[in-house]
Amino acid sequence: MLNEHEIHSRDQSLTIDNYFSTLNDVCKILNDLSNKVSELFVFLKNPNSNGSNSHSSAHLSVDWIIEKSDDISNVFTRVNSAILELEEIKAHVDSLRKENEVVFVENNSLRMKIDENKQCIKSLELELDELNKKYNDENVQRIELEEKYQVLSKEKDKIEDEIQQLETKCQKLLSDKVSLEKKVAEHNELYSNQMETILSQVNCWRNSQVFRLNDVEHTPTNNVNLIENPQNCDFLHVATSTPYPFNMYDLLGADENNKDTFQGDYYSHIALLKWMEKCQLLEQENSQLFIEVESLKSQVSELENSTHVAKMNYLF
Repeated sequence: MLNEHEIHSRDQSLTIDNYFSTLNDVCKILNDLSNKVSELFVFLKNPNSNGSNSHSSAHLSVDWIIEKSDDISNVFTRVNSAILELEEIKAHVDSLRKENEVVFVENNSLRMKIDENKQCIKSLELELDELNKKYNDENVQRIELEEKYQVLSKEKDKIEDEIQQLETKCQKLLSDKVSLEKKVAEHNELYSNQMETILSQVNCWRNSQVFRLNDVEHTPTNNVNLIENPQNCDFLHVATSTPYPFNMYDLLGADENNKDTFQGDYYSHIALLKWMEKCQLLEQENSQLFIEVESLKSQVSELENSTHVAKMNYLF
């Protein structure tokens, strides 16, 4: 189907063709009219040029003039019709020319808009290419960030587990520390009570010059679970070496002849030795407990620092 512009162009072309065709017809008619008028003037100027008699010539000239007048009238009628048609065609052509100018302006405007649209399309294509490139780059970055996020998420979970384990271990160490401190306090209290008992026994022995533990029978040592017999022979030798190392009955440094004198103090002497050995063992155990407590304090401090570092890494 033809669009409006094509139909308008076709009508304009047909109108112009009709105009020139009618104009040619008018030219032919005017030419014919000119010939007939020329013949009429020639005839009027020389009516006897054909050589006939006057009567017949006059009659012929009148008939001929009438005939020519009719022809001339027809020619003028045709000329008038042609002129009217030419005026209509000219008016229509003028209208078409104006419309054509408007259409030409519109076409120029449309052509300019088309050119602008083409430029816009090219610009949009360039922007689209840039956006596609940017999208691809950002898509690659997004994939990389997702991979990094997965790695960081796993590391975060791992750090959280480590923090949980460290907190659990820290709580356990704190509990062990409290338990050991309680145990150390108990040992210190026991050690203090034992030392008080031993000092009381020693003072009693020094005052009486005879070692009698019966004088301190009702001391706190009766409530302490003591070992039955001394277990360290080296300790017994050192404890009784005043001045005879192998005489465990001679506490005052007397000779063996006085052994019978102190035979009755044997059980008291053995009890004292047991107390002394127990105190030595407790002191060693206390020293070991102090070492363990210091070690636990160091471990707790290290765990707190590790937990703090892990939390800072988790936050940042």
